[in-house]
This record gives sequence, structure tokens and C-alpha cells, in this order.
Amino acid sequence: MRFYRPLIVASVLLASVIVLWASLPASDAFTDSNGTALTAHSAGGITWVNNNGVFQINTNAAVSNSINADTMVHDATNTYNADHWSSVVLAGTISADNHGPTVRVATSAHTGYVYYAWTGRRDLYQIIAGSFTLLDSDTTSPVMGQTFRIEIVGTSITCKVDGSTTVTKTDTGITTGSAGIAGYNNATGFRLDDFAADNIGGAPPPSRRRVLIMSAEAFLNFWKLPVVQAQTTNRFYLMPVTGTGSSHLDPIRPKYANTDIAGLSWGMLPYGEENLALVHVRDIPIAIHTALAAELDVIAIPQDIDATVGAGALTTVRNALENRNIPGQWVGSGSTYREVLRLIARTMLCFQRLQGLRLARLFQSGVTLDTQFNQLPAGVRTNLIAMADSMNLDRSSLSGTSTIRTMLKALADQWTTTVQLGNASGAL
Repeated sequence: MRFYRPLIVASVLLASVIVLWASLPASDAFTDSNGTALTAHSAGGITWVNNNGVFQINTNAAVSNSINADTMVHDATNTYNADHWSSVVLAGTISADNHGPTVRVATSAHTGYVYYAWTGRRDLYQIIAGSFTLLDSDTTSPVMGQTFRIEIVGTSITCKVDGSTTVTKTDTGITTGSAGIAGYNNATGFRLDDFAADNIGGAPPPSRRRVLIMSAEAFLNFWKLPVVQAQTTNRFYLMPVTGTGSSHLDPIRPKYANTDIAGLSWGMLPYGEENLALVHVRDIPIAIHTALAAELDVIAIPQDIDATVGAGALTTVRNALENRNIPGQWVGSGSTYREVLRLIARTMLCFQRLQGLRLARLFQSGVTLDTQFNQLPAGVRTNLIAMADSMNLDRSSLSGTSTIRTMLKALADQWTTTVQLGNASGAL
């Protein structure tokens, strides 16, 4: 259910009538608390819907928040003609994590045209179902504060920077859609601000007016009604990853991002250089969840993550973790799945820091959870210590005959902050 500004409210003794509407031009200054998922942000008057990955608010601007993955969201409040434009103001610090405005974004698929700004480049891409085609590129360096705008009329695409035309191109690949924004990675330094969009010429879009008739009691509770989506669920999974991560054309992503969960909103935490990630998928249809859970290399976490593991599933859970080089012997029958997920997420964050220190895969050349600290190569021991120090973690477990299993559990237990994958339903 979407909410729009109320235009007319008429009440009678037993019933209330509300007429809701939405209108263009659209705008959003992204003013909200840091860490707010863009899909949960409503201060701008736009309902944002994820097409791929997730965006969140940072320093009153929008930023991609999907590690090594492309992100795209669109304005689902307003109805756009085939011909329309969108623009954003570049904020923060330019980086290789490209961001920009989009047009003709699909309702759910990772599809649309995007005008990217990034280090030393300005690129126009066609994206269809997650497949990227470069339409135009130049090596002019974007500058913070510039307004990037993309327009589309028929098959003609025009890109502008601060009002000056930089690109004119013709493409027939995408014919309809909405305005939005796109980005890459979880780069809090490069952000987008002051989104704006509108139709170009033509007849006005169909009205989105809705008339709701309800009792007076229902009217009083109207704005507090939860959003209910039938036959969908929010779920966590462990699954392999794919992609080289060398560019946004081939990002590191869940193995089934372009198949089972294509077009759905997801967030993930990769296990460093290991071929594994913790993935949270929002509003996944039950039928798709069933098919995904049936994949032989996917572990589906129970929907009720506050339920206890129980004696019957204890061995299965422990083995599922240990077989993926995640400490699992600590899990007890009274442990909740939320506690298990927290340990997984925090362990993966430690491995991401190791990845940042340029450590290749840890679990190779015979290394297992039972391998002791003093059995590791000197360079690996140095990186483990550097990782703990850089994260202000007690590294006393990184010594002597401590096993990797013991070390990882000790490091993960020191985390106290919430780990969130995507929107609030992905918080651990």
C-alpha cells in the first residue's frame, strides 16, 4: 500500500472518505537520520522502491549501501510518461563508486538508463535485467556540487551537467519506466542530493487518485496501518557469490542475483575473499523462496529468527556453519537464530577488513577452523593482528595454540553495534 498527500477529507457520522493523489514535478532533498533505508524514508514525499541493492541516507543525502554491488531505486509515487527527466546534485567526495540519475527504470527489474559520475569519468549506460551496455563515455572529471541530469524523449537520450549538454545518444532498448537514482558499492563518501524529476511534454499521466471509504474508527487509525504484502517474506540465506568485483559491470553479488532473486531487493555481507555471503532478501514471494531454498548450495535461515535452534536442529545448524568455515560448535539448543546470524555477520565483517588488508583467502592450502594461530604463515598472523588492532578489538586470542575457530568467535563477540543488511527487516 502506498501513501500520498491527502487532498480532500470529508467525514460523516459513520464513515470517512479520503481522496489521495500524487503529482509531478517530484523532488527529494533526502533529509533524514543517518542510516535510514531510502525505502523507509518518507520526508521527501516520495515512496522509493529498490530495483537492485539498497540505498540509505547519509549526511542528508542518498548513498549506495550494497557492498561491491550495483544499486538502483525508483520513484514509485508518481506516474511518468515515456518521456521524462531526472537530476541529482553530486555531494561528498567523488570516488570510483559511481552514482547518478536514472530514467525509464522498471517497476522491479534492474533496468533503466543511468548517467554515472565517478573518478575521472562520466558514463551513460543502458541496463537491462542487470546487463550493462556502455552507450557513451568521456574522461571529464565530475566536480562536487554539479547537477547531473538525464533526459529521454522517444529514443533520444540527452545528458547535461549544470545545464550544458554533454551527451546526445539514440537507443531503443527501454521504452517505458520511472525516474530514479543508481550507484555502486557502499560508498558513504560519494553521495547524491536534491533529486528532481518531471515529465517532458505530452498528455499528463493517468491520475493516481484513490477513494477510500472507511469507518470513523478506521479513519482514526488510517495513518498507523501496517503495510501488508500477501504471499511474501523477508529471509536470510547463506549462499556462494559470483562476479570478479573488478568493475560495476561484473560486481561481486549473490550467486542467484540474476536468476532466482532477479529484480528483488537484497543486501549482502561477503565473507571476505571466501566464496560465501550472508544475504537478506526483502519481500521475496513464497514460491521464489521455496525455489531458492531448494538450491543445493543455499542455506535458508528460518523466517522466525528469534526462535531457538532446538535440540532437533542443533547438529544440522552446527554442521552447516562449520562446513562453510564459520564457527558453529558454540551454538546450543537454546541459541536463537538471531544470535547465530549475528555471529555470522560479525565474522564476515572481520573478514572484510582482512580483505581490505589485501589478505587472500584464509581457508586454503589446508587451513581449517582447527588450524592454530602458530601454524599460520607469518604474513597471515601479521594481518590478523592488524585487522584486530584497526577495529579496536582485543587480540589476546590471536596467539599460540588458539584455533581459528576460537579466534573468530572471540573477535565476533566483541561487536556491540547493530549490523543491518538492507532495510529494518535485515537488522541483526
